[in-house]
Amino acid sequence: MIYIFGGVGTLLAALGFELWIALTTALVGAFLTVLQYKQIENSLIQYNQTAADLANVKMWWTALSDEDKDKSENKIKLVENTEKILEKELTGWIQTMEDALSELRAG
Repeated sequence: MIYIFGGVGTLLAALGFELWIALTTALVGAFLTVLQYKQIENSLIQYNQTAADLANVKMWWTALSDEDKDKSENKIKLVENTEKILEKELTGWIQTMEDALSELRAG
């Protein structure tokens, strides 16, 4: 939506509708504020990093031979690495929640 309204604002400016530029600028500002409030970008980065880490673990496991998959040390490594990735994801959300609560208490 930000790109669309930004583009519409540019188009309106090119067509000489200066009055409407303020409206599109305000809409872009409103959408940016909402995104920052909801921390969408940080969430997407965190989700993508977790997904990439889990995909790497899956690729490692898939690349193992059946004999290596039967070894207990590889099973333990699979579980520990997966748990670390998920724990990191959870820790990030807990930190975000704690930060938000601190801001509410301070504000």
